[in-house]
Amino acid sequence: MTDPVPLTGRQANRLITVLRHGRDLDVAATELGIDLRAVWARAQTDTRLAIALAGRDPDVLGERGRTLRADYLRLLALGLSPGRAELILGISGAGAWRGDDPTFAAACDAVSATSPPGAASRVMRQRAKVRHHGSMARLPSGGCPDGRGEGLGHDFAVVAGVPKFSGAGSRTRVDGDPPGVDRHGLRGRRAGSAAHSPQAPAGGGTLTDG
Repeated sequence: MTDPVPLTGRQANRLITVLRHGRDLDVAATELGIDLRAVWARAQTDTRLAIALAGRDPDVLGERGRTLRADYLRLLALGLSPGRAELILGISGAGAWRGDDPTFAAACDAVSATSPPGAASRVMRQRAKVRHHGSMARLPSGGCPDGRGEGLGHDFAVVAGVPKFSGAGSRTRVDGDPPGVDRHGLRGRRAGSAAHSPQAPAGGGTLTDG
């Protein structure tokens, strides 16, 4: 079965108009020469069409608030916090919605309860707990308590179940590499520091200034 021709904006507006006047969807689609599969596909991203398919006028004033509430619940279902959902939608009245409508408040709580936070949120909370106990100031530059410099990238890898890696950035070692050499052929700190350390002169003499 071939995919239907996508619905254009003009076709969607014409369909909304006839639906708004009470016309049956199947009859309207036939009269306009529209494939119903194209209607379903368009309604995934066209909020006005989705409202018209629900049997309501998408252009009345009350539908704007209803659409915002639906989008707010969708963002909560994706795991975003209430505050961030408000920032994305450019609103600040979600708290009032909850206070005025116990059913909506219950829906928000139910959606949030089924949306566990992502790995990043868990990692941030763990690091904030370490900072709260005053340990962060004593961590090395990489931010890892054991001093290996793995930092936040390692935390994400552990939470996501990725095999542990060593070192910072993209440097990794695998079995069989010479000591002090990472997977990309870069020398480790010990080898690198030796290249810049002063060398004893031949014959067992000592170094002197000047």
